[in-house]
Amino acid sequence: MDTPISQQAIAFNDRIKRAATRLRHGRTLACVRQTFTVLTGGAMLLAALSAPVLAAEPQAEGAVENQTVAMGEQLSVPVDVTQLFSDADANDVLSYSIEGPANWLSYNASNGAIEGLPRKKADSGIYRLVATDQSGGRAEINFEVTINSGAIPYGLDPLAYWSFDDNTYLADQGLVLDVTGNGNNGTHSGTLNISQASPAGLSDGSYLDLLGVDHSVVVPYNPDMYADNFTVFVKVFQNNAVTDWESPLTARHDPTRGGLMIYHNTDGSAWSGWGGTGNTSTNWTKVEGSSSPKFQQWQTLALTFNASSKTGDINTGTYQFYVDGVLERTVDGPFRPLDNAANMYIGASEGGYRWFFDGYIDEVMIFDRPLDQNEIASLNAGYLTNATTTQAEHSQIGSWLKGSDFELSDSADISVSNLPDWATAHDVVRLRNRMATAQYWSADQQTNDLTHSNTQTDSGEFDWAIVPSDTQGEVYLVNVLTGKLIAADGSVAKLVDWSDRHTEAASWVRSVNAGGYSRFKLSGTNLFLNIENLSGQLK
Repeated sequence: MDTPISQQAIAFNDRIKRAATRLRHGRTLACVRQTFTVLTGGAMLLAALSAPVLAAEPQAEGAVENQTVAMGEQLSVPVDVTQLFSDADANDVLSYSIEGPANWLSYNASNGAIEGLPRKKADSGIYRLVATDQSGGRAEINFEVTINSGAIPYGLDPLAYWSFDDNTYLADQGLVLDVTGNGNNGTHSGTLNISQASPAGLSDGSYLDLLGVDHSVVVPYNPDMYADNFTVFVKVFQNNAVTDWESPLTARHDPTRGGLMIYHNTDGSAWSGWGGTGNTSTNWTKVEGSSSPKFQQWQTLALTFNASSKTGDINTGTYQFYVDGVLERTVDGPFRPLDNAANMYIGASEGGYRWFFDGYIDEVMIFDRPLDQNEIASLNAGYLTNATTTQAEHSQIGSWLKGSDFELSDSADISVSNLPDWATAHDVVRLRNRMATAQYWSADQQTNDLTHSNTQTDSGEFDWAIVPSDTQGEVYLVNVLTGKLIAADGSVAKLVDWSDRHTEAASWVRSVNAGGYSRFKLSGTNLFLNIENLSGQLK
């Protein structure tokens, strides 16, 4: 018996659909859908081809440039998806997404940009901008993202660094990012207060505000963060005199006597650093400072350990404890690194449930080597004097550069006549070539070139202002007469306009070498200005 006409039509239409599906899965550009109408008024099937309708997958038509971003920087890449992808099916609506090694990047349809804040350097790799239609057809464009460390003060090399600055705290995820990009990100449950209000004393941007709250930042255990040699550095603002232990930082495991910590003594008499002995029958090695703690002021604290020998997993060596950049105590003794899955707590003792720190914490760093006394002194000086300015000082910079507090404009109108007001806020130095000590660097007013001369004048061309850059811990070298900044093109020094400071390599890391000379290293490179500084006098 013959199959009814209606069933024939349905079966034929099904075959067409299956064929179309096979073509789509083979990524053919388009196929033709056919529809049939059964005329119920007669016994004859009329197969009428409708106008062809394209069922195309989206196609990639362009490219997205490879990207480089630093920890603490927001990546934002404008893209025109209408130019990057096409779809022959006018009825398709495309959606866009980002795929890759980690989920920190996304496509923001509201502003047409690929955006995200990197979490760690290990998330570098190949990412894909993907266009998807309603039926699952897709096209993708690959691009590479390289994640570098963020701004590290003075060109140092910490294993971990929590700056508590903008774009290093993700409130919605409770993450405090490790600026080195090594992935030692801290976590926090509940509300964490990252403040920018200026307390008494100097501050560097944002800081962790633990005033009057029993909170802490928890850094999960990572064995790579704890070495046989170490330095732990932290900047603190103690609120009031204490009557119990308070710890700005603790990473300890009591059952094995391993780890390190910094405490404020119960009687308020001193700050102290502590190291694990590896022997549960003995106490921790205590390295107590000699000066009385300051209250309602910023201070820097640093504990170092330099191992001379090792037996098993216990080192023998020398501890040193610094307060405000000054060495206050040296103690010889054992040290066992943290070698069990115990967390670090910023703002509390072990377990994060007691001995909470009442005040502010900033600039927490962990190193796998003992910093020397010059490095500790430079860190302290940088945070409390050289590399930062108070709000009042920023106002003076603003009047010089026609800007406002913390928002310096790109227009500079500098003349010798308005130097005195501004110069009171900053170091002004002269730069002498250490390889040719009679030569001083200057700005040629006619050519705007960086040059040098054996004969100095007091017109301002030989005077350089050390101005904090937009990157914490780094500085611009601004010529007093011309307002030009020292920058570099490859390994060749040059002068650039103030308005070009973000597009040119013009930000320098300042430190002091063993001979007491200032060293200026170009940020992100191993290039140094070959100079020593001499105090300049404005006349």
